[in-house]
Amino acid sequence: MEIVRTFSRSWGVLFAFGLGAGAAWGQNPDYNPPAGYYQSATGLVRAELKAALHQIIDDHVQFPYTSGSTDTWNILRDSDQDPNNPANVVLIYNGASVNGAQEYNSGNGWNREHVWPQSLGGFDTDNPGPGTDCHNLRACHEWVNWTRSNLEFDNGGSPVTGEGLTNTFIDFNSFEPNPVFKGDVARIIFYMAVRYEGGGSEPNLEIDDFTNGGTYSFGKLSTLLLWHALDPVDEFERRRNSRIASYQKNRNPFIDHPEYAEAIWGAQLITPTISWNVPSPIPYGTPLGTTQLNATSSVAGTFVYTPASGTILNAGTNTLKVVLTTTQAGYVSPVTNTVNLVVAKANPTISSAPTATTILVGQALSTSQLSGGVASVAGSFAWMAPTTLPPAGTNLYAVTFSPANGANYNPATTSVSVVAQTPYQSWAEGYGLSGANAAAGADPDMDGWSNAQEYAFGLVPNVAGGQLVQVPAGELKMTYRQRGGVRYVVRSATNLETGFSGTVTPTRSSSQPSGLPSGYEQWEAIMPSGGRGFLKVEATVE
Repeated sequence: MEIVRTFSRSWGVLFAFGLGAGAAWGQNPDYNPPAGYYQSATGLVRAELKAALHQIIDDHVQFPYTSGSTDTWNILRDSDQDPNNPANVVLIYNGASVNGAQEYNSGNGWNREHVWPQSLGGFDTDNPGPGTDCHNLRACHEWVNWTRSNLEFDNGGSPVTGEGLTNTFIDFNSFEPNPVFKGDVARIIFYMAVRYEGGGSEPNLEIDDFTNGGTYSFGKLSTLLLWHALDPVDEFERRRNSRIASYQKNRNPFIDHPEYAEAIWGAQLITPTISWNVPSPIPYGTPLGTTQLNATSSVAGTFVYTPASGTILNAGTNTLKVVLTTTQAGYVSPVTNTVNLVVAKANPTISSAPTATTILVGQALSTSQLSGGVASVAGSFAWMAPTTLPPAGTNLYAVTFSPANGANYNPATTSVSVVAQTPYQSWAEGYGLSGANAAAGADPDMDGWSNAQEYAFGLVPNVAGGQLVQVPAGELKMTYRQRGGVRYVVRSATNLETGFSGTVTPTRSSSQPSGLPSGYEQWEAIMPSGGRGFLKVEATVE
């Protein structure tokens, strides 16, 4: 015995009988009802809808239960045919695929299950009528049919196995089939309650919310509505509905329009209440847990949260969703609720501040001078720009840490020391001049360039307002050390009495004297003949 109907279903997607993933409900238009078939039911609800549907499906073509002509055996062999094996039929409750042509076969084949039992409907199979309505008949294994007997449908009971039954339960007054067939039987019961309203010699069948075995009534309504929602219509049911309609000339409305069940009987269901307080804000990096995912409900059930427990949410306002599924009869299922959770940006920690390279007086701060630094998250360090250039000596400045993940982390700050040094020049020669004439850090011409090394031409000692002498024809040569980021300029003083004034830019001597200390070069400044005054070398930071 081949089990062919052990498949999973989900809303909108069908995985059954070899159909590929992604096949949608109603993929075969041949199974759709004729245009306008349900026109007279449009816009109706409750009793009016039930009455309109009865008029649409009433007075169908009836066939004998068993005969030498077309009968219910023939119709079920067609309607319940296995899509993967046309010679077989698919049995209800266990999903087995068995040879269709053998029919009963002395108890070794299959028989016909009355989903609404004859004993609870007041009908038989002696003559065409409710007992031979193929919308209520399903191909079934004889022992499984006997086991179900005339029990009504509800959840619970003891497990029953054998002949391929799984996830099936039974007690003294109810039968719970495998979830794969729950929607199927619910929609058949809905059909019977609408088709048979007591006209003529037909019974008046009604669905109630009990499992009391009363004649002409069947339950349990709340459970059947729940099964109808949890086990949606699939392509097998749609094909079966269409094939039976080709014989009987009527259809099961609840397969074509599943929403009709809710429109007629749904008001009897209670919507569970989900209580869920808005969680307190959390910092980024905190995984979701029971502190946030703590909804409660008015009925027992299963909660499924989105996002799930353990998820780390981005900073900002996030929507949390919970879906409650309950199997408790009389309640709508599933139901949802949402709350908003605020996730605040986290504060990174700086375990080790960066260090700064030594700079020259007058040199601006830049990120290239920073190195190292360790923080709890990835990111970069940068100076918080000071309003003045660093003076000579050790200075303490603020540094900002900017996280790479700025959407979820705040910036942080720390302090870094930076040493600023005065530029250095060394004098070697120049027409009777020597380094002894250099006034380091002084301002003999009082022009305000106190950060420069100044050289007073022709005057020993360097005194402002001293004797001014004429520069001999030729050139003044000076030797000093160049440092990265520093430009040296030979200038005249600002208090010249006569003669040359302005700026002379030195150039590197094409012929370097031997014996210069490491790192030193000779540069030349061509002075005009007859110029006189103070001369100085100014170190300008670029």
